[in-house]
Amino acid sequence: MKAKFSLLELRAAAAGLREPLLLVDEEYRIRYLNPAAEQALGLAVRDADGRELPALLPGRYGRGEVSLGPGWRSERVSGGWAIYGELVE
Repeated sequence: MKAKFSLLELRAAAAGLREPLLLVDEEYRIRYLNPAAEQALGLAVRDADGRELPALLPGRYGRGEVSLGPGWRSERVSGGWAIYGELVE
């Protein structure tokens, strides 16, 4: 049986992660940053939401790839990309 979660429940879970997490859509527009990503990237969610990631952060985008550089990995998800950062303490 598949578990079903609401977007609100998923955002609440992501907000509690210590690792940075960004969700971007097919056009690389930021759709979600958890608090750890805000801190790691120096971006406030209110300033980043809906903006194109390539305009805010250097990296490689396109052809099935999103890379923000060392310490970051990406994964294709429905409707875009999930981008994870390493935990920095």
